[in-house]
Amino acid sequence: MGKMRIFVSFFTAFCVILLLSGCGARGYAPVLRANWDLALPDACRETYEIDSGESFQGDGVRYHVYACEDADALAAVLEDWSGRAGQSAAGSQLAEKAEEYLTELSVPTEEWPAYENCLCWFKAGEDDSRDQILLLLDKEAGRLYVMESFM
Repeated sequence: MGKMRIFVSFFTAFCVILLLSGCGARGYAPVLRANWDLALPDACRETYEIDSGESFQGDGVRYHVYACEDADALAAVLEDWSGRAGQSAAGSQLAEKAEEYLTELSVPTEEWPAYENCLCWFKAGEDDSRDQILLLLDKEAGRLYVMESFM
């Protein structure tokens, strides 16, 4: 009986550690859902991420890249989420903002979006308009670029 009790205790502790470490989560996707009510399709997988770390002003800047199998379905999700179609990123103010974030984070250029191929979406936080999310979707490459800034 004592061995079974020890086994159950260790198994329970192991499960708790897995849950607390986020094991089984789909990368950053659950955080996007919690922060922005944005549910990415299951076919999207995170391929790159970096953040500036927390500062005294807030959580800083975060950048994530996702490979998505069905970019058309993802575009529909983003249009439904934002309430509008994506606009061309090439030469836009949003592309300039994206470049500021990527430069601040020292993101390698191979992880930057090809703006001429991207549609973009933008939202400000409901509670604090200084919190912002910028999404760029390259349908040809099947890549979603997510940039967030929290103040």
